Amino acid sequence: MPSGLDSARQPEPGESRGLCLDLGKPCLISAFHSCLQPPKPKSISTASGAEATATRLSDRYYILRPEVIESYMYMWRLTHDPKYRQWGWEAVEALERHCRVEAGFSGIRDVYAASASHDNMQQSFFLSETLKYLYLLFSDDELLSLEDWVFNTEAHPLPVIRRSCLLEQEETPPQ
Repeated sequence: MPSGLDSARQPEPGESRGLCLDLGKPCLISAFHSCLQPPKPKSISTASGAEATATRLSDRYYILRPEVIESYMYMWRLTHDPKYRQWGWEAVEALERHCRVEAGFSGIRDVYAASASHDNMQQSFFLSETLKYLYLLFSDDELLSLEDWVFNTEAHPLPVIRRSCLLEQEETPPQ
């Protein structure tokens, strides 16, 4: 067993969920959803207390990143609040309206421009992450249950290995 795993404090039931909701709510509601309709810029600032916007020209682009959609999927799985699926559907509609090009999807150079100026690139993570999280957002929770699967940085599902499984492996003598 990896060092320290046997003594690691396990969160109380609901503790992780509460923390996630506390952290996710202001980000999703104020910064990502209410103030900016998808597609979203690379980064935003709320420091002035005004509406969340991209403050630098270099941050106004959208390259089909998955993080907002990923957050919607996790928040849906934790709460089953229909607003997260609604926001996900709004993102689908925005992707179709603003990012769809003849051969697929393209990033946008300036999300605030009156008409989209595409960067003519469909990043690989759009298929492997953004669309995967949209699929999971609208799928039954049993498909890749968060109790049994964890997603790595590139959205690849990995099976959860429970502590009891690790202990059983340690106790089983080699053959």
